[in-house]
Amino acid sequence: MYFLCLVKKMKKTLILSDLYNIAAIVINNKIQEFVFSNRKHQINNIYIGLVNKIFPSINAAFVDLDQGSKSGFIHFSDLSILKRRSNNTKFSNDLITDILKNEQKILVQITKEATISKGPRLTSNISIIGKYMVLMPFSKNISVPRTIKNINERSYLKSLGILIKPTTMGLVFRSSIIGISEDIILAELHNLKKQWFFIQKLALKCTPPYLLYNDNNLTKRIIRDYFDNNTRIIIDSQKSFYSICKYLYLWKYSIDKKNKFLELLNIDQNILDLYFLSNTLFTALNKKVELPLGGYIILETLEALTVIDVNSGAFNKSSNSKETIYKINLSAAKEIAYQLKIRNIAGLVIIDFIDMQSQREQLHLLEYFCKYLSLDNIKSQIVQLSELGLVELTRKRRGKSLHELSEVFTYDLYSKIFNSYNSFNKIKNDFDLDNLIYYFDNYSKFFYISPSSFHIFNLLNIDYSSYKLSKFKVNIFNSSPKVKYFRPIIFYSSILSHQRYSLYSKVNL
Repeated sequence: MYFLCLVKKMKKTLILSDLYNIAAIVINNKIQEFVFSNRKHQINNIYIGLVNKIFPSINAAFVDLDQGSKSGFIHFSDLSILKRRSNNTKFSNDLITDILKNEQKILVQITKEATISKGPRLTSNISIIGKYMVLMPFSKNISVPRTIKNINERSYLKSLGILIKPTTMGLVFRSSIIGISEDIILAELHNLKKQWFFIQKLALKCTPPYLLYNDNNLTKRIIRDYFDNNTRIIIDSQKSFYSICKYLYLWKYSIDKKNKFLELLNIDQNILDLYFLSNTLFTALNKKVELPLGGYIILETLEALTVIDVNSGAFNKSSNSKETIYKINLSAAKEIAYQLKIRNIAGLVIIDFIDMQSQREQLHLLEYFCKYLSLDNIKSQIVQLSELGLVELTRKRRGKSLHELSEVFTYDLYSKIFNSYNSFNKIKNDFDLDNLIYYFDNYSKFFYISPSSFHIFNLLNIDYSSYKLSKFKVNIFNSSPKVKYFRPIIFYSSILSHQRYSLYSKVNL
């Protein structure tokens, strides 16, 4: 009961930076989650695509979404609407070749973002997401979320769905619909239907592949998915202020004027430093995480899974070794649950806790771990505690992990990157230098790289201790004292958007 009381009293703050294109969810003054916006292949984006290749052996196909990007992957199981449409044909309807052909137009939506080695995952079951409900144009079902436990409330929503649902469409109510009046619900349903009709008209007129609906508006996503009446918002631009007001008006929010929920920072205040976003962001990229009691955990992300190892380290606060191990494991369980959220780790996770002989302690550890996993909005499920003492769990994927957003490429400045015209072109094509930030770990400095030629780079040195920007040119083929900072050089694929620096990168230095 005490644990549940703590959950209810949590205070939530949304930190939204339009300048850096990043948002953070803060609960009880601790950053719990980062939210980013991708320029390409954002989850929920809708495309009219072209079938590129069909692979009958795996019953799947690849679909072109735009020029110069990896094709999206769609499996036979994600083609429900097309399967229903072809039920009256002579085909058996069991193979993807019965439904799709090369160069065929297809309406798809992204369900999983692309990774370095794979394109985005697609579905033909389109959904239009609102604040209080999700419109399903190709479904006739009515769904109420499991988080709504009250039987009377569930019955009311199902009855309301039957009355307002369009004949050929389905509805999925969101948990935020509790306490919302019918007028507001009907208004949102009307807006979602208008949005869907517009997408249909655009799909008929455009030449595929073409982006029909883009869900990369970070402000809209934050207000839609995270905001409620007990939430405080901190922003760093006037643009975000007007956008938030627009969406609050669209979703008919009644805000108490005495409640100062929205705070706009001064132009000279750095939101990343003021609320420790940059520090938390790069700390979350470290493999080693120190525990409060003196132990530590190691997180190793591999392509197939994530491995977490718990170590006692220098913990010696107890004379009893069993008690020591038990306390370290409890501390590690709480920290691991937090690290899964902050790093957005998904898929299979293997955790090697320190061995405990007592089954009662093992049971209590798993129960304690489950409590903290339950605070996560993304579902995690513990599969088993193996005979070797390894805890196996899975966590649902939602967006890219920090590891995927910050893939590290280490190169020697002269011999591997800027040695020739060809090697530079390869790096530019593969990693998009216009969107790279250099992070020098020892001094916490960022460098934005904007190539103006094959030899000259415009650099920005952001000194966070004094909040000063200094701009200079570097000729990479000539010896220069400036170059000593870049050996070896580490590139992080842009976690923070280049928008903050775009004004400066266009200046002729």
